[in-house]
Amino acid sequence: MILTAAHCGNIPASIVVGRYNLKEYDDDYEVFYGVQEIRHPDFNEETVDNDFLLILLDGVSSFPHIRLNGDENLPSPGDDLVVMGWGDVDASDEVQTTSDYLRDTTVVYMSNAKCEQSKGWVQTSSGPTMGYYEGGISSSMMCAVDNVGTVSDACQGDSGGALVYPGAADDGSEDVQVGIVRYRLLCLLLP
Repeated sequence: MILTAAHCGNIPASIVVGRYNLKEYDDDYEVFYGVQEIRHPDFNEETVDNDFLLILLDGVSSFPHIRLNGDENLPSPGDDLVVMGWGDVDASDEVQTTSDYLRDTTVVYMSNAKCEQSKGWVQTSSGPTMGYYEGGISSSMMCAVDNVGTVSDACQGDSGGALVYPGAADDGSEDVQVGIVRYRLLCLLLP
C-alpha cells in the first residue's frame, strides 16, 4: 500500500519501490501496479483539505515499511523533519526541471497557528503577488519550513512525497512518516 496525495490524481501505470536514481537500471527496486485507490472521503479539491490517497498494490514489497504516525504530540514545533521527492530543482516558475534521483532535505515543523501567519511572494499570470495561508490551514494539515539559511524545501513534483520524523537509528528503522507533501507559497531548492 502506498500513501500519497489525493490531488496527484489517478493510479499511475506502474509504481516503483526502492529506486533512488532514474538513470540507473541496476538498482535493486521493485515494480508494482495499483489495483485500487482509496481517496479520503472528505478530500476537498478546492481547499485541499484531507489530501490523502491510498493506493493498493498488486503485491507486497520486500523493502522495509515506514511506520505511520499515531502520536498526536509528534512532531513538536521546532522539530526537524525530512521532506523528500523527485520534484522541480529549478526555483523559477518559467522552467520545471525534475530530479533524476530522489532528493531530501531537512525542514522544521511549525504549529498551524504560526503557519497561518506565514506569507510570501507567489508568481501568478499577472505577476508577483503576496500570498497568505491565513484561514487556509485545517487540522488535517501541517506546516514545515526550510531551515533558516539553507534555502532548501519541497517544490512542484514533490507532492505526495513523504514528510518524515527521523528516528535515532541510522538505518531509518525508527523513522515515522508524519505527513505528505502538498504545496507551498514559494519553491526553494533541495540540496
